[in-house]
Amino acid sequence: MGFSLRFFYTVDVDRIAAVHKKTGKKGVSMNGTCIVFGLLFLTAGILFFCGKIHGRLSLWKNMPENERQNIKIRPLCRNIGFLIALSGILFLTAGVFAWFLNYAFVWAMIGWMVTAGLDVLYIGKSRRYQVK
Repeated sequence: MGFSLRFFYTVDVDRIAAVHKKTGKKGVSMNGTCIVFGLLFLTAGILFFCGKIHGRLSLWKNMPENERQNIKIRPLCRNIGFLIALSGILFLTAGVFAWFLNYAFVWAMIGWMVTAGLDVLYIGKSRRYQVK
């Protein structure tokens, strides 16, 4: 017997429909929530990547000018923007594909958190984002 994603999708839809029928539950499901968060994070990530948001952050506004000049903000924004957009893509995928939400979403988010943590360590330890 071969592996089929369609099989998992059919099983999930049938199981969810049975639960909704039994409980009489209607309305927005987790899929809708994931789609909304996915769109928000994807938009924020793209705006960070393009360098449109960092100037609006209060921490950046209140930073002394000499400290601002020591930071290479463009590559830092691209790095952070990519990570935020990646989480948006994960949420959108979970909202669109029921099998991803049920079987892989938790592991994907754990992987994303580990990656984000390692990235924060890299940003703090490397001199890539500092003007020499």
